Amino acid sequence: MYHEEQQKEAGFHYQLKADLLKLFVYLFRNIPKKKGIHTSHEKVQSKDILEKLDQVFRYVEQNYTTKITLEEVANSIGYSQFYFTKFFKRNTGKTFITFLNDYRIDKAKWLLINSTDTVSEIISQIGIKSDKTFYRLFKQSMGMSPLKYREKMVVKT
Repeated sequence: MYHEEQQKEAGFHYQLKADLLKLFVYLFRNIPKKKGIHTSHEKVQSKDILEKLDQVFRYVEQNYTTKITLEEVANSIGYSQFYFTKFFKRNTGKTFITFLNDYRIDKAKWLLINSTDTVSEIISQIGIKSDKTFYRLFKQSMGMSPLKYREKMVVKT
């Protein structure tokens, strides 16, 4: 990770995120949260949580280009909107809307690097309906405009 940060080669942000996620998974799997042995009930509950989150992530992946409401996502996993909101925040550390916006911005970053589509075309492909909202979220996430990001990340040949 240190090397990636120092070299800042094209796509280094993605590599850093991938490395951090690998570290998170390693810690999650290998460092017990409580002393003692987990009961089978705790294991089943954890498995259920992971399965529900996986369903949510798959739903987002399949539908991020369209308008997604909390009610639709909650219904897709059999939860009320109220319970889903608390469930998602408790198990991911962020709100569903923040997660969805981050996912869409990540898709936009990938398209900026790997396509020649205009920013307007990319906005229409990622499910954010307002250009103003997109630019605000992008700048909030990356600290620069989409075009500056493209210039910085696309390797000149």
